[in-house]
Amino acid sequence: MHPTPVNIEPVSATLEYLQSALHKPVTHMLAPPGGHAWETGYYAAMPVTIRDGRGRAEAPSLAREGFQLCAAPSAMRDFSDREAIERVYYREMEELARSVSGASRAIVFDHLVRRRAPGTLSPFGAREGQRPSAATRVHCDFTPASAQR
Repeated sequence: MHPTPVNIEPVSATLEYLQSALHKPVTHMLAPPGGHAWETGYYAAMPVTIRDGRGRAEAPSLAREGFQLCAAPSAMRDFSDREAIERVYYREMEELARSVSGASRAIVFDHLVRRRAPGTLSPFGAREGQRPSAATRVHCDFTPASAQR
């Protein structure tokens, strides 16, 4: 299921990475209780080069990199229609996950659509009643324990 290679030029970008600390960092996605800080971690902006992985001599693999690239056409035409996403796209993604991993069951859960206005940076997490915007930092949404839950 390796997609057709496409020649896309590399992109230079700056991504924020969490830095090592003595204490476990905390990031609140909703207003923290008792006047606590929204976050306690420290991030460093690092320059990176982002390349199109479809042109690699050796394709990324689920076992080695933790992801792989697949051609997966969708019947979805309007990704602003939440009901259609749940009805059509969830089923497509569950089938793709099963076929790629060999799993007998796959479940889409904790789905959140994040959007932000182009050129506008917003804080990480929900602020002033707003839903979280697109993530601006390198992160993983789940820990091994939260993934099991």
